[in-house]
Amino acid sequence: MARTFIFCILIITNISFLVSQEPFNGDDEKLLIKQEIERYKGRFFQQQSTLAEDRIDVTYYKLDITVTTSPQYISGVVTMDAVALVNGLSSITLDLMNSLSVDSCFVGSVEVGVVQGASSFNVTLDRTYNLGESFRAEIYYQGIPGSSGFGSFEFSSHAGTPWVWSLSEPYGAKDWWPCKDHPMDKADSAEIVVTCDSEYKVGSNGKLLGVTDNGNGTSTHHWKESFPISTYLISIAITNYAEFSNW
Repeated sequence: MARTFIFCILIITNISFLVSQEPFNGDDEKLLIKQEIERYKGRFFQQQSTLAEDRIDVTYYKLDITVTTSPQYISGVVTMDAVALVNGLSSITLDLMNSLSVDSCFVGSVEVGVVQGASSFNVTLDRTYNLGESFRAEIYYQGIPGSSGFGSFEFSSHAGTPWVWSLSEPYGAKDWWPCKDHPMDKADSAEIVVTCDSEYKVGSNGKLLGVTDNGNGTSTHHWKESFPISTYLISIAITNYAEFSNW
């Protein structure tokens, strides 16, 4: 109840502020009010904690994804290394919104069963793991990313040029890639590999290891983050950036 009251006060305050400004016309005013409402709804209602699979410790992520702007689509594979924190671990639950579909999942070299729900999916492991044992899962997926909170994954444009960006704080990573989406579990390192049209550049976390021209109008950008990182901090930005270097 208190949370709802705070939300209402914030909305009223911001709407009053926006309405009092000039020289907005009616359409501008309505758009800004709508944006403010959605922003606060995201902060106070939509960004709820995930299932937070607490039986594993994720140590590594690799996102190897293809992003297209026409159509607006994402596909690829996420590799996850994890360690069992309990004995008798035979299945895990990971986070992913159902606007994206899991095509298949492999643990080791074995294809395993997946049951997908509204905001998570259950993976049957290839065997039972005990405390301290590690495993690697590869999740193939595709779809149209959703957007929540501050704009977890957005297809936009600037000066007529497509612009793709992510801002997943704090529970928006599952809107665009499968993971254990909780800020308490930091992977020790992560790699972000993004394929897109060759006319665009990709910014992401850590160090750019290289860019490969695929010879088909696309290029692949390989970034690596070598320090511990939470899922919501893994991000990408794609557009026709200018590039400067000084080394």
